[in-house]
Amino acid sequence: MSKYYVVWKGRTPGVYGSWEECKDETNGYPSAQFKSYSTKSAADNAYALGVGAWFSATKWDKGSRARRGHAKLTHEYLNIIGKEP
Repeated sequence: MSKYYVVWKGRTPGVYGSWEECKDETNGYPSAQFKSYSTKSAADNAYALGVGAWFSATKWDKGSRARRGHAKLTHEYLNIIGKEP
């Protein structure tokens, strides 16, 4: 299964078709922001919306899960990126 990677903050922001490309753009870059998606259209939509849409659409748990970086996505964001809520 191939994944697509959105780099919002890195050497060259964009959508990449492999982890190696994403890693080249983000490794060592201060405060890099990137995320993987299972389809190209979901990655394109997420990139177009910008990283702010990702974080504003994410609801962080108040418990220990939040400290480990787990998030729950809103139904609206899931629809935008092409996933079933």
